[in-house]
Amino acid sequence: MIEEYISLVKKYFWSLFGVVGIVSFWAGIWEGIAGLPYIVNPLISLIVGITLLLFSGLFNKEFDPAKVTEKAVHQIIHKIKRHPQKHQFHIRYHDHLKNKSILIRASNLRGIEKGGIIFSSKKIGEMFLPVHRIKEILYRGKTYWKE
Repeated sequence: MIEEYISLVKKYFWSLFGVVGIVSFWAGIWEGIAGLPYIVNPLISLIVGITLLLFSGLFNKEFDPAKVTEKAVHQIIHKIKRHPQKHQFHIRYHDHLKNKSILIRASNLRGIEKGGIIFSSKKIGEMFLPVHRIKEILYRGKTYWKE
């Protein structure tokens, strides 16, 4: 659990480090074209810089909380798949059709794909579960991870 937080902190640290590098790079470019009358104002320079970063997709890709959650779930699911006692894990997800939370045994886990996980059993057959629907992962009946 602590390792996941450390990897999350590292990710945001390096993302922030990259943003500082980009801002420093652009500050050098702005100094070079400081002769333009509108760019001299720091507020306008800041707005132009943020707009460029937004259009480049840097903020959208790196700081999307949904992607961070999805990545954390994928890491945990991979750990569960390799765990020797995966039968003690359960995955709770929200079913939109039944409008309720459903609990599935992790021992029924058959595969992991980019957007979701695949379960199969005699009772449910084969089922694809999108990662964004997973609300909680339980280990021995206690919360292991929760959205």
